[in-house]
Amino acid sequence: MLMFLSLASIASALRIGVSSYYIQPYFPSACFGDQKNGVYLASVNDELWDGGNICGQYYQVYCPNALNSGEQQPCSKIGDTIGALVTVVDHCNDCGGATMLLSQEIFQMIANIDVGRIQLNYKKFQPYD
Repeated sequence: MLMFLSLASIASALRIGVSSYYIQPYFPSACFGDQKNGVYLASVNDELWDGGNICGQYYQVYCPNALNSGEQQPCSKIGDTIGALVTVVDHCNDCGGATMLLSQEIFQMIANIDVGRIQLNYKKFQPYD
C-alpha cells in the first residue's frame, strides 16, 4: 500500500545509505514470524535494527539519481521523485554492506533491477493515527 506524504508526517530527516534487494518468500520474518505482510517490505542492517524496535515502522525510500550518477540510469523516475513506502519486517544478519535490503518488487519500482545495488535515501514515515 502506497501512502502519500500529504497524509502523514515525516518523523525524521533524510538519511543516506546503500540498498540491494531480496526475493520471496518474505516470511518467516524476524518481526512477524509466518505472518504475510505483502511485498512493500524491507530488511535492515544491525545499525537500524535496534534490537527489533524498528519492527513494523515505515520508511519512505528513494533512489536519488544525483547519488547514483556513476551507473547508467540506475533510478526510475518514481524512485528519484516519489519513492516508495516500505514496512520493516526483518533483520538481515548479512546485508552485504547494505543499510536496507528492499523486496524485489520495491527495488525494481525505484531502480533498474539489473544494477543490483544503489545508494539510497530514506526517512522514517509516521502515518497519522
